[in-house]
Amino acid sequence: MVLWIDQRWKNAIEKHLNGETLQEHLENVLDELCNQLPEREYERISHEIQSEAAARRAVKEAARTYARPLFEHSFFHIPRHICIFKRLRCLVFQG
Repeated sequence: MVLWIDQRWKNAIEKHLNGETLQEHLENVLDELCNQLPEREYERISHEIQSEAAARRAVKEAARTYARPLFEHSFFHIPRHICIFKRLRCLVFQG
């Protein structure tokens, strides 16, 4: 969520928030509103968010590439869509 507010409005509001920033105040208000949702709906949404985050982490982890130096016993885990092994083999045997 993005909130665009003129700096003058922000400064004026924060003067009345007793040391709390506008962002902190709005986060607290949103937390209170979320806590007022029916428990089932709150749990469903929380579960969906956690599942989506776990799926993103799994995709990111699966896309990682691991390598050791070429002149030791080499091991590469390269995503299937990358055909870099042929290029490396050509470079090693031509070099």
